[in-house]
Amino acid sequence: HMLGPVLGGLAVAGFGAQAAFLLDAASSVVAAALVIGIRGCVGGSARRVQDAGDGHRDDADRSMLAGMRVLATDPVLRLLAAGWAGMCVCFAFVTAAELPLAVEFGVDELGLGAIVTSWCIGSLFGAWLARRVRVEQRGPQVLVLNALACAVVFAATGVAPAFWCVLVLMAI
Repeated sequence: HMLGPVLGGLAVAGFGAQAAFLLDAASSVVAAALVIGIRGCVGGSARRVQDAGDGHRDDADRSMLAGMRVLATDPVLRLLAAGWAGMCVCFAFVTAAELPLAVEFGVDELGLGAIVTSWCIGSLFGAWLARRVRVEQRGPQVLVLNALACAVVFAATGVAPAFWCVLVLMAI
């Protein structure tokens, strides 16, 4: 979240708010392609993190290091982490583009508040839905669908003809 806002600000300054949304859409397609390219078993990492630890389950630093050791030795997890990290950097592009987008539609700070509120509503609904579709059992498929949905939503937001369309899209 430190690099993304800077890059997003540069994209907005150089090419406009729409460019930041389109770059985010492209990053989501790349993340989906990375997940689709995964070959092998996904899952069981929690047990390997416990096994990689040295008996200090309550020590957060040691648990994190154990997790990093598992990540370093697991090509599937490395690919998932790379895809997700790329998407997170580009999500911050959108953060830098939200106010300029609101200004372009003439709704300024109130519009920014509405965009953030729509995003939060969509996040809450997505968290609720994730429990219902049992994401833990469909991990890779859900990640691919999520990344592709983000790509469509951000690309459409970048070219939305009306502000209400932006609000609807940001809630998806």
